[in-house]
Parts: sequence; structure tokens; C-alpha cells
Amino acid sequence: MRLPTHVAFASVFWFGWSSLFGWQPEGEAIALAAVGALLPEIDTPHSLLGSFTLPLSERIRARWGHRTLTHSLLGLLILAALTIPLALWQFRSWLALLLGFLSHLLLDMGTREGVRLLWPKGGRCVFPGKDSLRLDSKDYFQRRTETAIFSAFLLLGVTLWPLASMGLLGVMRYALADIEGTFQEWRILSSEWEVFLRGSFQDRITHEVFQAKLPIVDLEGEGYVVVHRGELRTVGKSPEHNLYPLRVHLVRGERVQDRVIQVDLAGRYLKELLPYPDLSLEHYLYGNLELDRPIEVPHYPDRFNPLQGSSTLKLKLARWEDLLPYQDVKVRSGTVIIRTRLREGEVLRTAHQGPHQGGPPTEPPSLVSPGLSSPEPIPLKFEVATIRDLLVKVGDQVEVGDLIGRRSTDRLNRLAIALQRARARYDAGLIPETELRAAEAQYREEVTLNEVRSPLPGTVRSIEIKEAKPGKVEVVVYLEPDPSLAALLHPGGSTGSPPKFLETPSTTPTSDTPVLTPLEECPPPLGFESAASAACEIAQVLDVVDGDTLDVLIGGRQERVRLIGVDTPETKHPRKPVECYGPEASQFTKETLEGRKVWLTYKPSERYDKYGRLLAYVWLNLDGDPELELFNEELVRGGYARVYPFFHFRYLDEFRSLEAWARKQGVGLWGECSFEPYGE
Repeated sequence: MRLPTHVAFASVFWFGWSSLFGWQPEGEAIALAAVGALLPEIDTPHSLLGSFTLPLSERIRARWGHRTLTHSLLGLLILAALTIPLALWQFRSWLALLLGFLSHLLLDMGTREGVRLLWPKGGRCVFPGKDSLRLDSKDYFQRRTETAIFSAFLLLGVTLWPLASMGLLGVMRYALADIEGTFQEWRILSSEWEVFLRGSFQDRITHEVFQAKLPIVDLEGEGYVVVHRGELRTVGKSPEHNLYPLRVHLVRGERVQDRVIQVDLAGRYLKELLPYPDLSLEHYLYGNLELDRPIEVPHYPDRFNPLQGSSTLKLKLARWEDLLPYQDVKVRSGTVIIRTRLREGEVLRTAHQGPHQGGPPTEPPSLVSPGLSSPEPIPLKFEVATIRDLLVKVGDQVEVGDLIGRRSTDRLNRLAIALQRARARYDAGLIPETELRAAEAQYREEVTLNEVRSPLPGTVRSIEIKEAKPGKVEVVVYLEPDPSLAALLHPGGSTGSPPKFLETPSTTPTSDTPVLTPLEECPPPLGFESAASAACEIAQVLDVVDGDTLDVLIGGRQERVRLIGVDTPETKHPRKPVECYGPEASQFTKETLEGRKVWLTYKPSERYDKYGRLLAYVWLNLDGDPELELFNEELVRGGYARVYPFFHFRYLDEFRSLEAWARKQGVGLWGECSFEPYGE
């Protein structure tokens, strides 16, 4: 066989192998498969590889002959041993090299000569067995046959490329187009990639059926939270979801990174959270906050509700604008987790931080010269349509005339609608171009009138929200003037009172701001015989589903966790009624874990159950000492759960002993219900 045929077959062979495991067809692996397909020809001096390694090629040919050592399984084993360092560095690349070598041997079995696969023993291996069905590489007239084979390999490679990208399981899920088959794939992809849900959907309220490609934000029960027409909505088969998936599958987008920080708001006002999320980037807020007074949170039946509660406010996938109506409410206790999604080229910048792309936070550079004391920030008060129309954030440097916000007026909204109508009428041939241009000019003029531009150069030091109403947000931007302007404002270095550029607010922002607390390191895995057999991750408990099931946030991704070795009475089973002592168990788990930081340990080999839930031990500090307590054990000790013994786990005997003690004492469900231990 000729060189191009071997290279084409090696690529097809690698694509086929990759499709079994759903590996992405990376260029490096394809190139190494092609190199592997060339290596057996090192025993032929006139081949491409043999001409570059002529002394070695001639020595191999003289010592062992053609199609012997380099065309055998022994040669494959020698190559594998010599390239072990590559396997330790990049296993897939190493495997591609070996599979390319093997593909050469398999293809040569289809020639009249065959190969001595078991060299130095055994005869030649051929396939198929009849000589007339195999290719005679020495026959000049069979070159056309080989050209046809080469073309078939090229066509097959083009066909297998998308199959290798999706994997066989992905192709099956694509064919079934069922949302339940996408959850595991989403868990794998979402840690590194933006993921979309594409297909046909039906709105449960309007019954509208539509086709769409919706960005997935997070899991929600047995479905997803997606962005649809600018709003967060839920997709799933249960009646609680906003959209019903008719036929859907996942589509991978661009590579992304999630950054997670915590802000302690205890004793603070909600508005003091503003400097921390980067409003120019996709961000979401999670947490449970105890407020000093109850608030009324609206509930929307046609979309996902990121705020729930009254005196206790639960945030899940909230954005800063969701908190604007309650910015003056004080928080008694609670921590907010800010999850920011970074795409390629995007930089995270928050209060007390410089640009952040994975390295340590940096302080914004000082803009005041050593000989001049820092002047008082100058307040700029203005209105914007929404918080997204505030175009600056803490740490930004602006020049005179820079656009810092946009207002919105009824007239501007009317002109925007009129322009949209004019474009549609122009496209339909109902109005002349001059009328369209007049509508565009009128709209541009109104936009310019509603632009807010900086009257001086300087650095944004803080931002305060004064009032928020639908369509209008009143903000104050505190701008520290640059050194040249500061010298003019405060001769001799004295600061004095700040001048009023637009309007000086009655209050100034407090310097006692919340401190960003990075997530701590995970301790060595607990609950397993060795660290090598287990994994540990730090998580923030977002929600308690029932007594033995939680929703947590791990490194920016949401997971549903099922506690190992315990089973609490059901409260939310779709086919079972609420069981005795189920609400008490759920309440105990909620009061103990919700909003807390916990440590999860699990076996990577047994990570998920058939429902896609993470199987884990949950550890936390309950009594203030340095040691962590196992919450799974506390459920058994308090009579909130029975031991679930249907698979072996390390603490089975200890849990059984605690269960026997709790049953004897009549603790919890053993005193209130008629349950029996499992297995009896």
C-alpha cells in the first residue's frame, strides 16, 4: 500500500476509536496517528521514512528483511515501551501513535504478501483468505483499485469526524432527542464549555411551539435553567417547568471558565454588594440571607424565579438587578456566592481587584502622585434605564467625554418602536428610503440626548444606588480625579470639600466594605481507606431537596448530592406520598446544612447513581472544634434516617450500631413511625 492510503486509513482508524469514547478529534492526535502509520516503513530504504533514516533502514532490511520486525506485534510492543514518557505526558497522543502503527499492519494484511504479525514465529497473516480478494501491491494495474480504496477512506474520514466529536453515546442521545439523556453529557461539558440546548420546545402557558438554541445556565431538578428571549426559564418534563422539551440535544459552544468568590454581608446592606459582581460579564448570585425585615418578592409563573422567601431570602441564579428593589434592606447574616462566567478574552474585574484571569487578585494602580494627597472623590449623580446601562465599574479609568451610562425615556422607546416599524415597511416596499433615513436620524438624535458622559477625567472609586424603579435607576458614581485635575481642584495638596458637578448626594459610601473570602483548600479525603481511592471537594449548600438529597455549588457548577448509606422518609417522591417523619428529617437537614460550606468525599469510580446524583459523604464543623463531623452519621444517630445497606460502604457496621441504638431509645422516626430497618 502507498503512503497516502496508510495515512488516510490511520486517520479513519483513530476517528473510529475516538467515537467509542466520545473523544474530540484533536489535530495533535491525528498527526501522531499518521506518524505511527509511517513507522513500519522504516525497513524499506526507498520509502519516505527510510530515506531519512537510511543507515538504520538498511541495517534493519539486511538483518531481518522486509515486513518482519517492524510489521509485527513485537514491533508494536517495542514502540510502546520506547514511547512510555509520551504516555505519561499525554496518554491520548501516545495511544494515537500506537493505533496508527497498528493500522498499518491491518491494512497490509489486505495485500497478497500479508504480514508476519506474530514474528519471529508463525506464518503470514492475511485478510480476507482468498488471494483474489486481496490487493497485489506489485501489480501496476491495481493502482486504480488502491486509489478507489484511498478515496473511500477519505470519504469515511469526513463521515466519522462529527461522529468522533459526539461519540457513539452522543449520537444515540441525538437520535433519541430526549432531555433525560443529556444530563450526564452536560455535567461533563459544562465545566469547560458553554453548552446550548437546541431543538423544539412548547411553552406550557401559551402552548407556543418553537425551535431554538438556548444557552444552559444550570440544572434545575430534572431539567435546565436556560436563557430564552432575555429571561431565565426552566426546561423539563415536570409541570413546574416553563418549557416542555419536544426533541432536544446538546450543542457545545466556546470554552469558558467559572470564577467563584464569596462576600460576607452580615451586618451590611444589600447595596454594599454592588462593587463585587462585574456587571459587564455573565454572573449569577447564590446564597441564603437573613434580613432585618420581611420583603415581598414577586413570583412569575412564566419564568424562573431567582429570589424566594421573605425574612429569609434565598438567591439562586440571581443577578444584581434582581436585588435593586431591596438594596436598602439590611442583612443580619449570610454569605453571597458570586459565580462569573469568563469567555475567551474576557477579564474579571471587581471591587478591590484588578483584572483577574485566574491569577491572584491585584490592587488597582494608584493614580495620585506621591507628593499629592488623594483628593475626595467627586460624586456624579445621574439616572440610567437599568443597571446594565451603567457602563462603568469600580476601578475603571475614564476621560472627559467618555460614555458612562444611558438614560431611557418614553420618547426614546417610542422612537425605537417607530424605527423598527419603518424598517419593516421599507423592506416591504411601502415607504421610500428617505422616510427610513429620517426615522433613523430622529432615533440617533434622541439616543445622543440620553447619553451620560463623564465631565472630568479620573478613576471610579465607588458606586452607590440611590433609588431603583422600573425603567429608571438613580446612581451616584464617585470619581477620583486624576493628579493633574486634583492639583487644580486642591492647590497645595489640601483636599477640602468636593465640588458639585451634577449633584452631591447626602451620604457617601462607607469604607468598611465586605471582604472577599476565597474558597479554602480541600482537606485530605475522609471516609475512605486511602486518599488514592477517593476525592474531596468543597461545596456550598444551595438547597435541601429532602433529608438525604442536596443541591450544592462546587467550583461554579451545581450538583445534586445523594448522601451515602442513609435513607430518610420520602417527602418529594413523584409516585409516593409524604412518609412519616419525612418533613422532620428534611427540616433537620435544612437547618443544619442550607447555606453552609461543607466537604464532600466520594469514590471517583462510583461518583454518580443512575439518576445523575453525586454519591458522597458530607462533612462539616458542627461543634466548633478543629475536627469535621460526618452529617450522614448524624442523620442515623438522631433517628432521621435508616441505614441503606444495599451496597457496601466503609461505615456500614458503625451506622448499623448507631441505628440499633436509636431504635432501642425510640429516637426520631423509631418512636413516631412503624418503620423497620432494611434487611429485616
